Amino acid sequence: MRANCSANTQNEGTVHPERGSTPYACLVGTNELAALLSVTPRTIGNLLQKRRIPVLKVGSLNRFNVQRVLESLEKKEAK
Repeated sequence: MRANCSANTQNEGTVHPERGSTPYACLVGTNELAALLSVTPRTIGNLLQKRRIPVLKVGSLNRFNVQRVLESLEKKEAK
């Protein structure tokens, strides 16, 4: 699965991949991550509470690097 870095939903902002290739160049919000993983935003909240996925806090908002989330979930699944 690959994220397209063009998140543009209400209250989530827009991600600009052309600004650089830093690890934080492609961040998505909770709703985008839930859509990419085909789960509900509540499931993302549960995974956060259990500390199963990495998160970057930006003010009061949660932002996720999709690649790191997928790697984290694959590591947990392999155990």
